Amino acid sequence: MADSLAEVLYRAMLKVEAAAGNRTGLRTAVAHWQDATRHLSEVDTKTQALVDKLLSA
Repeated sequence: MADSLAEVLYRAMLKVEAAAGNRTGLRTAVAHWQDATRHLSEVDTKTQALVDKLLSA
């Protein structure tokens, strides 16, 4: 439960930074998400897809 809620919050943070046009904030948010999920064998595919989309924009 906590991990899935964290993923929802990370996706929201990523969207806010992207919508604000804050590329530095977006990259920082991605780095925080990567640090938080480093211990997992798999990352949330929805969050990874969002990261890929936002960083390629």
